[in-house]
Amino acid sequence: MGCQRDIAAQIVEQQGDYVLAVKRNQPGLHDGIMDFFDTAQAHDFVGVAHPYYTQTESGHGRVEVSRCWASAHLEGLPHREDWAGRAYPRFCGRGIS
Repeated sequence: MGCQRDIAAQIVEQQGDYVLAVKRNQPGLHDGIMDFFDTAQAHDFVGVAHPYYTQTESGHGRVEVSRCWASAHLEGLPHREDWAGRAYPRFCGRGIS
């Protein structure tokens, strides 16, 4: 993960934005993000500013709904000081029916 931090710092230095995936092989960060969004969603995001995006597509006999939430609230996330620039945790999921 140190390599990702270095890359993120370089991108910010060059006035860019970045998105990095957090997977289960980064258990502290992954669990912190999941806990944050689970708790916020359970309380209908009361007091938590959060851009939200949804997209519905259909084809091949199925309907796919993709949803994505983002938040600038980093409190409680482990090692948040290690990330360059403004980090916004995001949670994206999809359901197929």
